[in-house]
Amino acid sequence: MSSSSDQSIQRAVDEVRRLITDAVRQEQFRDQLTELFNDAALMENLQQMVEAGQKFWCAFFEIDRFKEVNDKFGYSQADALLKRVAVTMSTLASNSFGNAASVYRAHGDEFYVLVPVENDISSDKVQATLDSIRLSIAQISINVDKQPEPMSCTVSVGWVTSDAARLGGTSPQPTSPQGIKYLLEHATSYAKRKGRNRVVLYDAETVKAVSRSVRTSCNVCETSFSADIPVEREEAEKSLFCPNCGTELARPAPPSKPPDDTVI
Repeated sequence: MSSSSDQSIQRAVDEVRRLITDAVRQEQFRDQLTELFNDAALMENLQQMVEAGQKFWCAFFEIDRFKEVNDKFGYSQADALLKRVAVTMSTLASNSFGNAASVYRAHGDEFYVLVPVENDISSDKVQATLDSIRLSIAQISINVDKQPEPMSCTVSVGWVTSDAARLGGTSPQPTSPQGIKYLLEHATSYAKRKGRNRVVLYDAETVKAVSRSVRTSCNVCETSFSADIPVEREEAEKSLFCPNCGTELARPAPPSKPPDDTVI
């Protein structure tokens, strides 16, 4: 057999291997229930944009009181609701921002929309689009056997721009996917505190009402930074992430509460 034939066969084998690798990788980045991208894909795409200095905005959607939906209608019916939410988000995000928009189901009732931008970010347009998605989700109605009322839900939404994420605390600094998600959780927590079923743009001032500020440093990259911890996650989570390198760190303990008879 000639060397040219050998080379042709090798190229064909290499191409098959590449296709298989790509298919496996796509499967690893896909949520099985909704066919959206999953949390691993979100983290990788955020990391790529951060490293490239790409401007973007990202939104975090969390279904309000989803446990009540599960308890009332059952897990299989709740899964049908998650699928409808996924289709609604994908369709409207694509209609507004084209193929640039990517939609993710990270965990359970948590969804994200990530959109890179080439020029200045129009906050009004993003806010209006997210509001439109929120309203469309609220209009979902699924009839369930033996239930007197249809299954439906609302969502609380927080979103952040890459510029705001890079500012982070008190001074401009690099950020990380974990840090971006942390800011999104703050904004969504604020939306829930304000009554749920609304969209909130991350702003350092508005989240102070629902967070505790801490100052710490990373023992890996030696970056000192400030972080605002959502009050409702104080007991559930005991760690935070360095906004520079993404290292998971022990969270500083909250200040001790004074005794009831202490004058302050």
